[in-house]
Amino acid sequence: MGNQAYKNNHKKLGLCVECSNDALFNSIRCGKHVENHRKRTKRYVKKLIVQGRCSRCGILLDKDADCGYSTCINCREHLYLHKSIII
Repeated sequence: MGNQAYKNNHKKLGLCVECSNDALFNSIRCGKHVENHRKRTKRYVKKLIVQGRCSRCGILLDKDADCGYSTCINCREHLYLHKSIII
């Protein structure tokens, strides 16, 4: 069974895709691996920001258009449009 098939099977069974323990409700990971994933993601986002990149898509930020933001104009517009549709 390939890695993607393994993950899909675990998702269907409600098991953590990393260790096969019971996954948290509405999650594909157990509590331990949710926390590990969260920490890994935070480190990655901090690294992008230090490098002057968008924290969502990773492209290099424009010094004029994106000054003071951690996301690029495209991601901000996408978020704004998405929020206005929901409201």
